[in-house]
Amino acid sequence: MNPLILLKNAAQNGDVNKLYQAIAKDSNVLEHYDKTPFAETPLHIATSRGHINFALEIMRLKPSLSKKLDEQGWSPMHAALQHNQTSMVYRLIETDPTLVGVKGREGFTPLHYVVQNDGVNLLREFLAVSPHSVMDTTNKGKTALHIAVEKGNTRALEALLSFLARSWYREALYWEEKVVNWKDENGFTVLHVAVTMNDIQVVKSLLKSKINVNAKSLEGLTVLDIVDRADNNPDMKDVLIQAGAKHSDVMKTNNINAIPSMKQVSFEPKPTLLDNVIRFLKG
Repeated sequence: MNPLILLKNAAQNGDVNKLYQAIAKDSNVLEHYDKTPFAETPLHIATSRGHINFALEIMRLKPSLSKKLDEQGWSPMHAALQHNQTSMVYRLIETDPTLVGVKGREGFTPLHYVVQNDGVNLLREFLAVSPHSVMDTTNKGKTALHIAVEKGNTRALEALLSFLARSWYREALYWEEKVVNWKDENGFTVLHVAVTMNDIQVVKSLLKSKINVNAKSLEGLTVLDIVDRADNNPDMKDVLIQAGAKHSDVMKTNNINAIPSMKQVSFEPKPTLLDNVIRFLKG
């Protein structure tokens, strides 16, 4: 039997013995997938079917396949999520936490996927093993926060906001401020999105964070401008005004449309009190 066909059958059935039979027939059989820009690999097949032992064996033999995209633009981790193989997902991130941030089709990462589908337990696990993944954006410049609000997934949003608020990294306050105020391709912060969707509860949640209530979109609109345009939610307007929201025509224009950069964020742990004492004693 052709080694590639044998390998595919092995992946479909999670048969490690057949995997090695394929390798015995052609020691370069796994190299075939490295040479192909986009391909459904044995790892895609195994992760989508929940064959954990087989998947981990492939990752051990050929780590590069764990980040290979198939013809639809998805990684093996995406495949596992799409087929609800939760146990597989946990083992994958245990083996390689960086898989949380692999960008697939349109820049969607596994983190974006679980936020979109309100998978709060997986979301918390992803953030725990890969905290920097909260900064990843899609091709349209959307963060996980944008996606959570657009999909109406309030549990995911609360988990993200809680994570940002309690993160204990160097420059954590700077980090939180940058993420919650990130602008998408239209210059919309997550607050712009919530106001556009007329979701007053989400707006109230966001106002408890370090959100800039007077950020302008690329069109030059503040959230108060958007509320006035809709003219259908006086309660929303009152909440925003109490939070300090203003119309664009009274805002200063200095750097108001600047889209922030996340490149400066450091993920090294903050020095503890003991660290600072030791540093002081050492001069």
